Amino acid sequence: MTTDGDTRALHAALNRLGEALRWPEDRLYAVAPGVSQWSPAQHVQHALIALRRIFAAVTQLQGGEGEAIQPRGAPTLQGRALLLGGWIPRGKADAPDFAVPDDIPSRAAMLDVHERACARYAEIAPVAGALRSVPGVIEHQVLKGLSASQWWRFARIHTEHHLAIIDDVDRHRVVTDPIADPADPIGEVP
Repeated sequence: MTTDGDTRALHAALNRLGEALRWPEDRLYAVAPGVSQWSPAQHVQHALIALRRIFAAVTQLQGGEGEAIQPRGAPTLQGRALLLGGWIPRGKADAPDFAVPDDIPSRAAMLDVHERACARYAEIAPVAGALRSVPGVIEHQVLKGLSASQWWRFARIHTEHHLAIIDDVDRHRVVTDPIADPADPIGEVP
């Protein structure tokens, strides 16, 4: 996929994350243990945490400033395969500690983070075609040295990976009592 294709697909993926955030509680906080240990809400929160960091890496590289920038580097073999293949195999990696979602993520907080992610996307998307010419790399914890255009592609691949899991959880969800959103007001105690 080209950078333009990644940009269009990432736009669609951000829209789908926003749509999931409007699902009713019994769907957003559903579980499907045979598919994933996380609810759709947790996958959304994880994807948004990752997008925040990815967009920050792209912006740092564009600006040419930041301690994380290295003049040279390349993705690992695994990283090159992921970027070329355009998909992440399920169950092969654990989320780093900073990206592990809350047990019951707040819908209100996720809506706010989603809005900020969309704003960052809107800043980068018009110049995404020029990301290939941005010098330097920033290391991913597993994939190692990624350029600005590689981070942009990874944003698309990673988000689509979690959207596919969200779809599977939704199809196989266990019907239970809805889990209350922690941001919802608490009713009066009798």
